[in-house]
Amino acid sequence: MCSSDLYDSNIAKVQEKTASIPTASQPKVYYTAGNPLQTEGQNSIVDIWMSQGGAQNVAAVNGVNTAPAFATVTLEDVVKWNPDIIVCRDAATKPQILSDPRWSNITAVRNHRVYANPQGVYVWSVRSAESALQPLWSAKTFHPDLFLNLDMTSEVKNFYHQFYSYDLSGQQVNAILNPSTG
Repeated sequence: MCSSDLYDSNIAKVQEKTASIPTASQPKVYYTAGNPLQTEGQNSIVDIWMSQGGAQNVAAVNGVNTAPAFATVTLEDVVKWNPDIIVCRDAATKPQILSDPRWSNITAVRNHRVYANPQGVYVWSVRSAESALQPLWSAKTFHPDLFLNLDMTSEVKNFYHQFYSYDLSGQQVNAILNPSTG
């Protein structure tokens, strides 16, 4: 199986459960790219994997169109959108958000649902071979109760073994799934 076949298979696996989630029940997600106020909206790969994972991209819903580049929004925009979840492309952005009191009333921050997107060879959320894993991670992150049996550690280990001929340790998988600035 090639990575594009795996990508298609993972999308199908996720959408079996997410496709029927009513829009009103989908979490509102904000994505940061580069810094806390840079994002991707309509017509972006980010909008696609959020939709596949059963979520709404708040930037896209609010008319931000970023193809083919990023858009800068204001903190007032993000506060108004009040996302349930924040996904940070770069691990360094997560502590910036969490340590800035201006973000503290946003639902995602209050509920401890600010995540650094996984990163192995490259960040999964944007145009890399590991993007085949992004639909799985996003669905599990957005809807943990629906994907209780999805074992991301196994998925990552299998992917690296199959496509990179490399056997990851548990510590390496943890570093990929939970990237930090350290």
